This record gives sequence, C-alpha cells and structure tokens, in this order.
Amino acid sequence: MTFDEAIDDDYVKAVEAIQINPNLKKQGFKIVYSPQHGTSYENAMRVFKDCGYQVIPVMSQCTHDPDFSGTLSPNPENPDAYIESIKTAKANKANLIVMTDPDGDRVGVAYLSSKGTYELFTGNESAALLLDYILSERKAQGTLPANGVMYDTIVTSSLGREIAESYGLKVESFLTGFKFIGDRIAHYEALGKGPTFVFGYEESYGCLIAPFVRDKDGIQAILLYCEMALWHFLRKEPLDVAYDRLMQKYGYHDAVCNSVYFEGPEGAANMAKIMENLHDHPLRQIAGVPVDEVYDYGKQLHYKDGETTPIDLPKSEVVKFVLDDKSTITVRPSGTEPKCKFYIESVSSEKAGLKEKTENFYRSLLHDLKIKG
Repeated sequence: MTFDEAIDDDYVKAVEAIQINPNLKKQGFKIVYSPQHGTSYENAMRVFKDCGYQVIPVMSQCTHDPDFSGTLSPNPENPDAYIESIKTAKANKANLIVMTDPDGDRVGVAYLSSKGTYELFTGNESAALLLDYILSERKAQGTLPANGVMYDTIVTSSLGREIAESYGLKVESFLTGFKFIGDRIAHYEALGKGPTFVFGYEESYGCLIAPFVRDKDGIQAILLYCEMALWHFLRKEPLDVAYDRLMQKYGYHDAVCNSVYFEGPEGAANMAKIMENLHDHPLRQIAGVPVDEVYDYGKQLHYKDGETTPIDLPKSEVVKFVLDDKSTITVRPSGTEPKCKFYIESVSSEKAGLKEKTENFYRSLLHDLKIKG
C-alpha cells in the first residue's frame, strides 16, 4: 500500500463514520452521482459501495478532464451542471441526484419531487434540510452535545440559524470564505475548551459535518444528503414536501444573490461611491419595510435601537440590513470581479407572494441606490 492509498483509506473510514442511521433499508432507493470530471469519483464511489447505496454514476462526467468536456458547467450553482445527471436519473427512475464540483468541496442536490419532476435545491435550502435531519436524529439518539455550535457566514440564509437555535445550539457567523470556519474550529481545539462543532455551511453549496477536515467537504456532504433523502423516502415524503414542512415550522424563506457589473474605472468609482454612501447614510427602509438593524462590516459596527456596538470580525466592505420582518439585504462588492453582489432574503409566515416580495426588495434597492440593474 502506498502512502497516498493509506491516506485515502483513512479518509474513507472517517467519512463513513459520520453516518447517523447507517442501517436504514436502501432497497428501491436510487441515486445518480456526478463528480463533474473532478477529484471525488474514486473515493465517493468507495463510500457509496461500502455504505450499501445503489448509485448510478454519470459516466460521461467521471473522467479526470481539466476541460470539463462532458458538462456545460461543472459548477453546482449553475442549472446547466444538472443536464446530464437529470437525463441519467430519468432513464433509471432515480430518487436523488448528488454531485461534487471538480475539486470536491461543494455539492449540488436535485431530487424527484412530489410532481414527478426533478427539481434543484439551492445551497441554502439543501443545507437547512440536512441540518434539521442531523439535529433531530442526533437529539433522538441522545448524541447532540449540550454545548453544540453551528457555523455559517454573514450572507447565509437565516433559516439555518433558526433551526440550530431551536435545538439549543450556539450559532457563530463569519465573513464569506470557509477558511474562517476552519480557523474557528482550530482555535477551540487549540484552546482545549469551547463549544462542540456540530455543523458548518455557507450559501455557496459547501458544508462540513465532521471537523477531521477543516474545509467544506463534498464527500461528507453527499453521504449525509443521501442518508437524509433516504430517511424521507422511507417515510414516503418527497423532499419538496419535507422542505415545505420545515418552512411551515420556521417561516418561509426565499434567498437569492443578484449581481450588477460595474465595468471600467468609472464603474469601479461608482461602486465605491455606493458603498461610501451606505456606510455614511444607511438605508432606513427598503420597499417600505423599516430597517431594524445595520451591520457595517467596513466600520465594524452594529446599529440597533439607537445603540452602536462593535462587530468582532475582520474589516470587510460589506453592509447588511435586517428589516423588522426579519428579511435581510446584504450589499457586498466582489473581491475578484467588477461587480456588486446583493444578497436578498425575504421572510414571511406565508408562502404566497414570497418570491414577489424578494423581487420587490431588489427593485427598491436598485432604485434607492440609483443603480441600473
């Protein structure tokens, strides 16, 4: 056995150990898997086989190909990434589709819905449903730590926070970038005390279940997504029904990320001016909904009820508004492209009109900031 093979063996064993209900009956439950021409194929298929899952790989996307020639997009955030997987799922009447991106840290999930169609989850949606499964099952088994903690980012949907807090977990949010979550895990480990890690995730399709890895881990994620989906399958509950039931309990959430490009020197100056105005003159309402809190990560200050408190995070060019209906709007210039990102999450007790509410927030925001979207 080579050194690399020994590492793979240790990793696969560690992944398989994260199962919560390893003995669920798997007969009749079919999974389609795509590694998107990346690094995860061999170890993922080992894990699937060892754990007894019936998996149909998308063979046209299983070769190690830096040109990604068998897919229109290797990015699980892009619907084009699912075209071949859905074809394979239809041909085999599969219940679930999972994919890892080429470097194996992010995961995409699609499922056979109650309408008989294959639907995609966003990173926020799939992680929230997985989190609820993990916490509810660990609580039932008596393995949920009393001092548990969940980590997310400042642009992640608040649904996960609400779920975690309902199970008694502490929640810590960090700037975008999973490295901050990994650093916090290492910090508490070095300290020898502190909360016990239970789950970490970000809206951009990455999550971590067990901290023997210090970054988002696609193979851990797909194994638990399969277990979670199987658990619902055995209860004859399609995942869209399960997710709707989750939102009935915690409130309906619709989270999107829209981008506006600011090309050239003039565009960069305009984007900088917009952020300067947001820092100096925070919005007091958006689409008629009053702003309840402002998190100014550039100034590292939090404003609420006339009081100002420091934010214990590194300085970052981000401003987040929390409205009095618990909806959130976060404005963040990209660090790599000439664009500004607008993370909008609408929250409501009713499903009807939710997406229209999100669109209205976005239109109002562009109008208030004098941006042509």
